Amino acid sequence: MEEAYILEMNNIVKEFSSHRVLNNVSLHVKKGEVHALCGENGAGKSTLMKILSGAYPYGQYEGDILIDGKLQKFHNTKESAEAGVEIIYQELEIVPNMTVAENIFIGKEKEFYRGGLLSVKKMQRSAQEILNSLGMEHISAARLCGSLSFEDRKLIEIARAMYAKPKILIIDDDRDITQIIRILLEGEGFETCTAYSGAQALASLDETGVRRAHRAPGRPLYRPAGKGRL
Repeated sequence: MEEAYILEMNNIVKEFSSHRVLNNVSLHVKKGEVHALCGENGAGKSTLMKILSGAYPYGQYEGDILIDGKLQKFHNTKESAEAGVEIIYQELEIVPNMTVAENIFIGKEKEFYRGGLLSVKKMQRSAQEILNSLGMEHISAARLCGSLSFEDRKLIEIARAMYAKPKILIIDDDRDITQIIRILLEGEGFETCTAYSGAQALASLDETGVRRAHRAPGRPLYRPAGKGRL
């Protein structure tokens, strides 16, 4: 029996004024798969991912989104996160004068309060466990993020997203994200990564999606490619 899709985006249409950016686009992803959307600037890659993340809410586009077979109507990013969708943007969202642990658990500090006091040791211990499970043992949870390399700060964003145990992880980045994909595949609890990236990462992907700005409606988003081949 063929495995069901964890994510289905069917016949998505999105327009800005009179310009149609997405024209009946469909995207189907199974658990544990890594996908990439490739195309020129303006092809609609980011727009499709913003629809999935709730940044463009239900009612501002046509088509259906299903997660685990259930129809979704996200009105904001909070609702998409509650359904298991996490997105990491190309621009870093790291506070440099905070520790790695504080950045991973930003907004979730209440989980580490005991008797009205924040348990820094418990937070750092939990953060280190997450880092270790993702193969990031070289990063100390007690270290200030401002002292880390750009690449390691990007990994902190991955760790923060994975702490939420997402069903679907979107990586909005056009740089080489091969290292990030490798870490995710080797880490614990990985389910799905929908990565839109540049050609540098294609060798790591299961399937490559080629989006063209003026693609004829009704044609599939994906052109299947064997592992490591385009």
